[in-house]
Order: sequence, then C-alpha cells, then structure tokens
Amino acid sequence: MNWFKMLCLMVLTSLSAFAQNKITGKVIRKDSSAIVSASVNMIGTTIQANSDVIGDFTILIPDSLVDKEIVLYVSKKGYLSTQKIVDSVERQGKPVVIMLTKLNAGLVTPPPSPSPPQSVPPPPPTTTTITSSAPPPPPQDGVEQAKSLPPGQQVPMFPWPPPEYSVSAVLDKNYFKQAKTMFDIDDILTTALSDLGYYDRSYFEIPNGFALVNRIEQINEDGTPLIPPARWSVTVKAYDRLSWSAYLKALVFPPSGFFRIIVFTVTDNAFTSSYKKATRATAEQWLKSGIHQLPASIGNKSFGRYHLCSALIYEFKKVQSKEAEQITGELTGTEHLEKAGIIPLIKSH
Repeated sequence: MNWFKMLCLMVLTSLSAFAQNKITGKVIRKDSSAIVSASVNMIGTTIQANSDVIGDFTILIPDSLVDKEIVLYVSKKGYLSTQKIVDSVERQGKPVVIMLTKLNAGLVTPPPSPSPPQSVPPPPPTTTTITSSAPPPPPQDGVEQAKSLPPGQQVPMFPWPPPEYSVSAVLDKNYFKQAKTMFDIDDILTTALSDLGYYDRSYFEIPNGFALVNRIEQINEDGTPLIPPARWSVTVKAYDRLSWSAYLKALVFPPSGFFRIIVFTVTDNAFTSSYKKATRATAEQWLKSGIHQLPASIGNKSFGRYHLCSALIYEFKKVQSKEAEQITGELTGTEHLEKAGIIPLIKSH
C-alpha cells in the first residue's frame, strides 16, 4: 500500500510542477463582464496570448523564466492598458484577474470609411505614402525611412518597469518644444546619436511610448568614450607597456574597464525601476532583441503634454578575468550625457 501512496504523491508533485509553469487568468471590465481578444504580453519576451470568448487566457512559462519575476502587459483597443506583476500565489495556480478601464467616453472615434461598391474590387494595399510633393530626403547614416511592421509581427516590449539603472536623467522638455509626434522625438535623438557614432540601436514598446537602446560602449572613468575601436570592444584593454613593472602591477591591480549602455525612454507614465539589476550580458541582448527602426504604429502617436524623455544609464565595471558588475559611479545621469556629447547636440537641434 505504501508504494501506491508514493505513486500518488509523485503524480501530485508532477501536476503541481506543471501548474507552476503556466499562468491562467481573466480580463474583465469594471462590471466584471469578460473582455474578448485582449492582448496579454509577458514583458521582456515575445510570449503573448489573447483572452477568449469568456475573457480567459493562459500563458506558458518557459523553464528559463520559472524563477524570474513575471510582469504582464495587457491591452485592448478602446481601453487603458495596464501592467500586472504576477505574485507567488498566482504562480501556484490562482487565476490572475486583470481589469481594464474603458477610455474616456467623451473621446470620439471617427466612423469607418465606407466600403467600396461590391462590383469594384478594392485597390491593392500600398506600403509607402508620400504626402509632400517634394521627394523624401535620402536616408541618413544608413537608417531607412520608418515602415509598418509585417502583418502579425509585434513590437517587442522592453522590460517594464525597467531594470534597476545606475543613474538616470530627465531631459529638458524645451529640447523637444517643436516635436509633435514620436517620430519627431526619434529624429532629434537619432540625429544627435548618429553624429556621435551611435549607429547601432534598437526599439521597444513601453506604455504610451517607446524605448531606444544604444550599443554598449567602453568609457573612461570620467564618462568620456574611449577612442574607437576600443570604444566598441567588450574586452578590457590590457596595460599598454609590456614591462616587469607593468606585469607586477597587473598581478596586484588587474586591468579594469568601464562600460555604459544608454536607454532613452519616451512615455507619459511615471515609473521607477523594478529594483532588479541587469547583468551586462542581459543588457547587451537588448540591442539584438529589439527592432531596428521605430514603427509607424508608435511613431505617428502624439508627443503629448505629459510625455517626458528620460535617459537610463546602465554602467558596468569589468575587472579582467572577473564578471562585469553593475555599478553606480560618481557621475550623474546628466553628466553622463554631457560627457558623451549628447546633450550639446540635442540642444543645437
């Protein structure tokens, strides 16, 4: 009989472990009625699900994320988007209940365009629209004009709230007083960044805005970038002089390097960090997991009165033969941007 009890215990344990590898929940309105086809995204990943006809959804958690914090970003056209941190009880199987609030009823949605007559087939979709009689300006620095995403492709979500940053700075809104749309903000930022050699970047969606991630760079302790190619190397530079004194110095004080990743965020949502540090390896992956240009679905949105552009500075110190560690140096966020040359160029835009 003991073997039967042990078998039952093993089955229950297996079922419990399986339950922990998925999240179930329901998306509802204020009156508890179900919201159908709401999009539920796991922030920081491409994992996504839609609520069904009774508002239920299920998200499977990969083994690699079982022990990590999970934040869901839930959205539905006509409703205010929201985020939900999944707690330990919900990860054990308790359904997550997410309530969405309908947008202001005073907002008027324009009526849909009338359908063309059935006898006349609709015109083929176009991929480019030129609204000016003048030819579009040529792409600068290898950056193409923004395009719509292919059907079915979604803009990846940046981890939100963002991982703990070393320092941050909110840019003066006067720098963007001529900006009307997200495209305008992106143009101001990327023009300055390209002039300074930040050609590699990627984009993510964040609540009511976007995040722009730049390539990791190696810097001096005072925040100024190293001279290329050392600037873009992820390897700590050894001591220049090969001498006995340099060798002895390296034994006592191994060479170290300082690295920086600058992430610009544009949003009207007040936020703080998640208080969870990012490793250098994770931060380097941001450049590879975003998309290479700002899509029209975000770029055409208005840069509103309450939108702010912030710079999140992720600084790391790497001692040769050791893992890089995130640090908070002596510089402020604004000083980092000034040492990088970014603020002076944005001011002159």
